[in-house]
Amino acid sequence: MSTLVIIVGIILMMLGVRKENKTLRNIGIFIAIIGSIISVTFPNFLSLK
Repeated sequence: MSTLVIIVGIILMMLGVRKENKTLRNIGIFIAIIGSIISVTFPNFLSLK
């Protein structure tokens, strides 16, 4: 679950870089960071689902 969030964030970031869209890139970075924080902070919570 958390790896999926990180992958989506990286994909958005790469799309933003390719199209030179700063907003999309920043959203991608933000999602990737949140995903990594969640996966580190709540590993037990994610494994329950």
